[in-house]
Amino acid sequence: MRTSDATEVSAELQQRCGCSDLWLRRQSRRGSTHLLLVGVIDGVRVSKRVAGADPAYPRLALPAALELAREIRANRATRPPEPEAVGAWRRIELRALQSIREEQEAHLLRPGTAACRERWVRRAVRFLMDRGWPVSQANLHIWVTQSPQGSRERRERLTAARGLAAAAGFAFAASSEARFSRRGQPPPEISQVLTRDDQAAVETFRRLLAVDPSTAWPVAMALATGARLMGVMAMHPADLAQLASSGAPIGDSVRYWDSKQGRRKINRAIISLDLSSDLCLGSVSQEFLEVLMPWNRPANPDEHERARLAAARVHQRLRVICGPDARHLGARWLRHLACMRLLRSGMPPVQVAAAISTSLPRLEERYGQFFPHGASGTESRQRPRPDD
Repeated sequence: MRTSDATEVSAELQQRCGCSDLWLRRQSRRGSTHLLLVGVIDGVRVSKRVAGADPAYPRLALPAALELAREIRANRATRPPEPEAVGAWRRIELRALQSIREEQEAHLLRPGTAACRERWVRRAVRFLMDRGWPVSQANLHIWVTQSPQGSRERRERLTAARGLAAAAGFAFAASSEARFSRRGQPPPEISQVLTRDDQAAVETFRRLLAVDPSTAWPVAMALATGARLMGVMAMHPADLAQLASSGAPIGDSVRYWDSKQGRRKINRAIISLDLSSDLCLGSVSQEFLEVLMPWNRPANPDEHERARLAAARVHQRLRVICGPDARHLGARWLRHLACMRLLRSGMPPVQVAAAISTSLPRLEERYGQFFPHGASGTESRQRPRPDD
């Protein structure tokens, strides 16, 4: 595409759209080249790909660019926001960002998590400003539901929406459509379901163990206890050594640092599945011993990064070796299986909630019908805890 051709087409585009700052630009990415419509339309900065346009012939792309400009204008709900409205958005955005930074300074958020949340808050504000929409329940709901349920993007949008709502002075209430996932009813036959799903998880684990035994230990601990992989990376070495001598019987436990947001404390992961015939849970390879995080305090950034990279390698090997069946060893699924095993064993719900690092109301909401003897959360709280 010659520069003179692009300049001439951009000049005609500006004249026909009535925008003095509107251009066609060529973009090369990942071996392919596209034409972009960039500039400002009605006070809103745009950067959109011109679909079906050949970068070598910009003049032929003019009709498509004009149609794209009309679509952008048609999608504008209001005229450009007034300066007072922009100030209101900015004030809410700054309050939300300040809240995130305060959580980071209080060591409730890691730097990477805080930076990610700040990015999504800015994206949400930009979305609302481009449309001239105020920060409200309905508008945040529209923004959240533009991502698929169950995706990481949905989770980040929900977190950003709650932060902006809190900064604006109201609580964001996610409807069933805007939640992270649709909560289905638990299966009625817990024994049958556990037998089937445990078998699928164990068979997938054995495939991993046969191909790559060096990466099997963290997955085995997560399978047997339901602990998150980063929790496995923060287990007490002395407790692991004790498991090696005792054979890791069901009901035994391992202390670890639970780094889940809002529950940063020492927790106990309870063995709920016997894997002694496949692997000794207490036998930790030197590769993982070197990256274990402290079990009695938060890890510093260097310690956390080493453990995170080791966990990422485990996830990668699991996907490569097991393919689609790797879903049977997903972290959330393993926690679900461990929770159901513990409840089936008759353990009081308050102890189960502590073991899998969740709240008792959430546990009752999801697994209430499996509580032993029909105990409610209130009754469970009144039961004495067994001695450690």
